[in-house]
Amino acid sequence: MVYLCLVTSGTSTIKTISKGANIARQHIYEIVVSLNELGLVEKALTSPAKFKATPIHVGLSILMEQKNEEYNRLQKQAAILLNNFRTYKIKTVTQEEPQFVLVSGKKAVLYNLIDAMENTQKTMDGVLTWQGFQSAVYYVSKRFKNCLDNGVQLRHIVDVPPEKNQFHKMLNSLVKYSSFKIRYIHPPIPAIMVLYDKEKAVISNSVSTPAETPDLWVTNPHLVTILQDYFETMWANSMSIDQIST
Repeated sequence: MVYLCLVTSGTSTIKTISKGANIARQHIYEIVVSLNELGLVEKALTSPAKFKATPIHVGLSILMEQKNEEYNRLQKQAAILLNNFRTYKIKTVTQEEPQFVLVSGKKAVLYNLIDAMENTQKTMDGVLTWQGFQSAVYYVSKRFKNCLDNGVQLRHIVDVPPEKNQFHKMLNSLVKYSSFKIRYIHPPIPAIMVLYDKEKAVISNSVSTPAETPDLWVTNPHLVTILQDYFETMWANSMSIDQIST
């Protein structure tokens, strides 16, 4: 506010700045001194003292440089903190991990999905809408391939795609793996879920807008077994791409 007031009013005294910025005079001097130290305000050696804002393009450059310095400093501090966390062995009381966790927010949802995919060792079984699977292939295709390269068995069930040939073309990079299998059911998809290594499952709170709603993560072994059995039943009753009419 004080800087903008000086930009518009030109060289001014503390009294003039106080009136223009509508800030008490006793606070203006401290603010002006701070701005002067930052290089945003110049002080004229007059009586009474007068102050002038540096040109706005210079002021913006100074502010940007300051923000960059702060960002670089925070990056260094974060790197040091992360390094200390990795090297320092923290003694904690062993606690049982929760078996049901609700994850909200697009970034958190995506992070958890990617983390689970990267830590999968043997199997990943999913039930997704055609559109959802299409998005997954687009955003995390590299991680799909990494899983397949590491020998993970991937099976996915989707609803029947609107254009068989177009969908098959999109999957060319995945179907070459013998460990990748995809089958189809007639819409609507009853639920969106993915099971990892038959030990962990994620269930979306919505079929129509999964990216906009929370995910429920489940590690309870009994419920995971039930979900896995449900997937196997769906898989047995689903269709191969050859069974879909164009």
